[in-house]
Amino acid sequence: MKFSKLPRRIAIGHYQIDVSWRDLKEHIARWTDHKLCPFNMNPDFQRGHVWTQAQQIAYVEFKLSGGTGSDIIHCNCPGWMNSFKGPFVLVDGLQRLTAALRFLDGEIPAFGYYMEDFEDKPFSTDFKFAVNNLESQKDVLTWYVQMNEGGTPHSIEELTRVKAMIESEG
Repeated sequence: MKFSKLPRRIAIGHYQIDVSWRDLKEHIARWTDHKLCPFNMNPDFQRGHVWTQAQQIAYVEFKLSGGTGSDIIHCNCPGWMNSFKGPFVLVDGLQRLTAALRFLDGEIPAFGYYMEDFEDKPFSTDFKFAVNNLESQKDVLTWYVQMNEGGTPHSIEELTRVKAMIESEG
């Protein structure tokens, strides 16, 4: 067997842009209002909003305190940067985007404070939006499954066990 003979996954989008949380709402609004290719954050294949409020708060606190990783938001638009023929859809990142937007909208706190309580803006917290240009819905759905079929979320018991280990370390 050769590694070169293994099946290939759909690659990340070639177009990538960093969007600061301070500009996130405006960026999404501009994409959503785009006349040729409006952004759809909730296409029919998305699993919906599944993070609890506690999970959303934990994610926002992780990011605001300098946590790294989980920054890439995957999207698709067949005509991106050419004809802008849509649809333009969010493929992966709904839970993370929703948590950030809820914080920015003052719906959830971070470290006990709401967005309006802060005197400055979260300048160093970014998402990287990667936009692919897959032509068919089948390819988009395949890409979605490829990104989401692996991994198992940690149970509350597993996280509690490791937190207890942290506490025992003093």
